[in-house]
Amino acid sequence: MENTFKGAKRGGFIYTATLLLFLAFAFVGRLILDAVGATGTVFYAVSSLFSVSVLTVAVIISADKTRKLPYVRKFSYRFIVSALFLAFGMFLGFGFINPLVAEFVKNIGGNVSKITIPLDTPFQFVLFTVILCVLPAIIEELFFRGVLLNSLSETGKTAGVLTVALCFALYHGNAAQLVYQFVYGVGLSVLALNSKSVIPCIIAHFINNFSVIAIEYFNIKINLFSPLIIIIGLVLTLGFAAITCFSYKKADKNNAAAKESVVSFYLPFGAVGLAVAAALAVLSSLPL
Repeated sequence: MENTFKGAKRGGFIYTATLLLFLAFAFVGRLILDAVGATGTVFYAVSSLFSVSVLTVAVIISADKTRKLPYVRKFSYRFIVSALFLAFGMFLGFGFINPLVAEFVKNIGGNVSKITIPLDTPFQFVLFTVILCVLPAIIEELFFRGVLLNSLSETGKTAGVLTVALCFALYHGNAAQLVYQFVYGVGLSVLALNSKSVIPCIIAHFINNFSVIAIEYFNIKINLFSPLIIIIGLVLTLGFAAITCFSYKKADKNNAAAKESVVSFYLPFGAVGLAVAAALAVLSSLPL
């Protein structure tokens, strides 16, 4: 491979640069919010937009010369069903993982901070549905399943899927959610590759985020440790796998052999971003 700044290497740079920009933006933004005395709904709403804002800039800058974003194209509507199966399958079948990991972190002396979303009024419910569900679903999928996954298109599907899933999980900086987000990231990347679109991924991502908001706002009681709930979730997840794998071989036939090593994503740029993200996740779990 020519030693040029493109492909996987470019993807590694984009990820690290975006992460560092987000950290700088969030740091300055928090200082400003504290200086003006912002609290409650205003503080949480504005601070929640830091990541979305930075990712939006990264997506726009990373768009190709025709100004079209990767994986934004027509797709078979069966992938809408696949997205629904993935979203509900993950939430019901694997939702127990987060509290399980959180308990493990606590047992080894770590700290698991729980952010309470202000959802006392219908206005707050609508506001945070947009800020925490709609916008992240769109922008994060365009960035991770669009820009990053596209940058790894020449490294082979498995390498690309696992790398993007790792970037996705670590970017959120929450050790307790790391396992769940990695598994979900794998599913979303597979969905993007097979559907050739981020739209089904946006739907699945929105449902996952909205489920958390809706359950809290409407005070819905659901036992994610219930064997019946887990079985239903696993069945739905298998349904997702069946639908997506139906087109996997067909897609593979049109996929050229990997021409680029995934190592170029990590070295020299990507590894820095992943190391920083991992360090932040660990630091957030320390009992400070």
